[in-house]
Formats: sequence, C-alpha cells, structure tokens
Amino acid sequence: MDFSDIYLKAEQRIMVRKADADSYKDIDSFNDKTIAVQKNTTQEKIAQGSMPGVSVTSMEKIPLAVPELTTNKEDGVVIESTVAQPYLIANPDLVLCDAELPKDVRYKDTAIAVPKSNEDFLELINEIIKECQDAGLIDQWIDEYSSIAAEQKEDPLHRRNAMALLKGGDGTERDTIMLHGHIDIVGVDDFGRYKPYAFDCDKLAEVFRDAELPEEARRDLESGDYLFGRGACDMKGGDAVFLVLAKHLAEQARLG
Repeated sequence: MDFSDIYLKAEQRIMVRKADADSYKDIDSFNDKTIAVQKNTTQEKIAQGSMPGVSVTSMEKIPLAVPELTTNKEDGVVIESTVAQPYLIANPDLVLCDAELPKDVRYKDTAIAVPKSNEDFLELINEIIKECQDAGLIDQWIDEYSSIAAEQKEDPLHRRNAMALLKGGDGTERDTIMLHGHIDIVGVDDFGRYKPYAFDCDKLAEVFRDAELPEEARRDLESGDYLFGRGACDMKGGDAVFLVLAKHLAEQARLG
C-alpha cells in the first residue's frame, strides 16, 4: 500500500467535568480515578498502557461514555480531540483538561491508503489535500460539522446522512454512477486468538506469517500490497476516495 500526505493530525486528550479541571494538571493527577474509553480503540490501549494508576472502563461507544462522565460515574474520558468537539459544544460543563498524555501516544496522523502503482491517483489526492489545507478547509469542516453533530438532540448517537447529486452533460443522459459509503466502528471478536493484534497491522502481519492461511490470503500477505487488520473507522478511506472523485467529476463538469 502507498499512503497520501497526512491530512489530519489529531491529539489524544482527556475530557473531564469543567468543575474538576483544575485538579488534573498531569497524568499522575488521575491516580485512583476512573477513566472511560471506547472498547477496542487506540484510546483504550493508551489508557491501559500509559495511565497505570487509573481504573479503565471500556464501553461499546463514546456516546455511552460521555453520560457516565456528566453523571459523576467516571472521572474522565480519553478521546481524540476532533471527536471531542461536538460533545464539548453540546455539554458546556465538559472540557479537555491540561494533563498531557505521553508524546509517543499523544498524536495520531491520518492519511488515505491507496494500492501500489496508482501514482497518478495518489498525486491527485495529495493535490486536493494540499488545496484543502492551504484554504483552511479541513479545520473549517471540523468546526462546522462538530456544531452540526452537537445539534442532533433527537439522536443520542448524533448520526447524520449526507447526500449529493451531480448532473453531467446536458442532463439528458440516463446512465448513473452511485457512490455509496458508510462510517462505523466494527468489533474485533471475529479475529479470535488474533484479537490482541487486530489494530496493529505490522504485528498482525508478522503473526500471520507463521499461521495457516488460505492460499489466496498467503499470496496477499507475501505481496506486501495489503494491510491486514481492523481499521479505526470502517470505510473511512473509501469515503475519502469518493469525495476526491466527486470533486474531480464536478470540476470536469464545470469545464464542459
């Protein structure tokens, strides 16, 4: 696999009640406290590995962890900074505290994975990433959609659907291309004994080399062209590709 330029650098933070924020200046401040995280995520690994003095509560979804914090059942939530924004907007009594997680786990770079030998496509993706970064659009979108998510009071999980239609040519063509994607988090119980490595692509590939695999899977593994493991967010990369393709088609349509 090849990877695009990094389009988002998120920070792992600890969300707490505003009334308690002054009590948490460093990681040691959380000793003997309880911290909620989403199960099978980077944040769970961070809390378990970098906060030895705390009691970690692993929950199915972040929307279930936040009420535990607001009702004083948990003392904090380890959460990615961009994910935290809608919850901070919707809950003015919550803040990100000053305590900083270790540097080796604090930041997460996000890029788009592309199969090898797609240099032209990768170049196009990188051009669009640069355009968006130079124009400040990524930060703008994070702010805008965090506000939108915070407004979804009727849905406790803050879910939304986005749809768009691009008409090509003179509008008489009936052929249609549909790009359909989704975003969700998938569990890792189906990995069986490989579950501890599900989010560590390099380690999982290393373990797989000594495992009994179907012939096709063995070829894929040895080719080096595939990533094995569970992604942090299902189909996030595919959805990003759809957006890049839609932008490209829209630009071509304007050019006639």
